Amino acid sequence: MQNKTVFQAYNGLTNGLWISDGTTTGTEQFYTFNNNIFGNPTYADLIRSVELNNKLYFLLDDDLFETDGTTSGTQASFVIDPTQKVYSLLNILISY
Repeated sequence: MQNKTVFQAYNGLTNGLWISDGTTTGTEQFYTFNNNIFGNPTYADLIRSVELNNKLYFLLDDDLFETDGTTSGTQASFVIDPTQKVYSLLNILISY
């Protein structure tokens, strides 16, 4: 993603995705997660994320999300059937 890192962090108020170029001024939160139905913070699976065509794909709840590192460019792109076991994000992208 153009020499930037995407990571998840909690800033004391919200849990969300951040992007950084490695500098303080180049680091910002660009997406805030909603709490789940139990009121607990939602966490994205960035460990098994895949970068493809300058977008980062990751799992969040039962959805495949994509981001280009901006708020407007972050959205669910595929709803995963919760009855199916998902072992590989790459398998989802190949079938997507």
